[in-house]
Amino acid sequence: MASSKSMKMSLLVLCLKSSRSKTEEIEPGVFVLGGLQKISNNQEQSIGKSELRALRREVPTWGKMWSFKRCQVNGVVYHSKVYKRVTARNNFTVSFTTDKQTGYGSILRYVKVEEKCHQAQCIDMRCNCHLECSFFALLKILIVHQDQLPKLREKAVVGHIIRVEETSKIVAVPLQCIKEKFLLVSISSGIFLCHLANRIERD
Repeated sequence: MASSKSMKMSLLVLCLKSSRSKTEEIEPGVFVLGGLQKISNNQEQSIGKSELRALRREVPTWGKMWSFKRCQVNGVVYHSKVYKRVTARNNFTVSFTTDKQTGYGSILRYVKVEEKCHQAQCIDMRCNCHLECSFFALLKILIVHQDQLPKLREKAVVGHIIRVEETSKIVAVPLQCIKEKFLLVSISSGIFLCHLANRIERD
């Protein structure tokens, strides 16, 4: 009986912690986790020119910007490279889908951008207009290597491992386009992405 009560209490505490960490719901099943750090116009260069260029390809202009380090998509928590509390393994390599094509990459950081207000009356006073916000993961792209693990009769012998190559290309991907978390393994013979058996992890 005591064990059952203890288990229920543990589940309640876990649910409360999870609820407190969800800062903002973007759409059903997609959440910002943790705090948002506002980035002023003077601080934008701290993100990096390549990351800003990637973001501007999706949103040419914006009024305000924030950065954050974690998100949750369909029950799975995804970290970014700048999130330092997890050190056991790489926890920010993912697959994503855009234009019905699957890509792979390492999440550098997350950003929230708010559209710029163009109302004349808001220039000299506090703006109370309803402005649209967009949420992106800034990823460094990994491309699929032309040489994969050996196949037998055109079927992959080790289907849960993908060999990839690093690139310098950075893209901005909407959070809802993130599909799956991978374990990245870098060894002398190459870089490999491994599907995870358990995708649901504690925050």
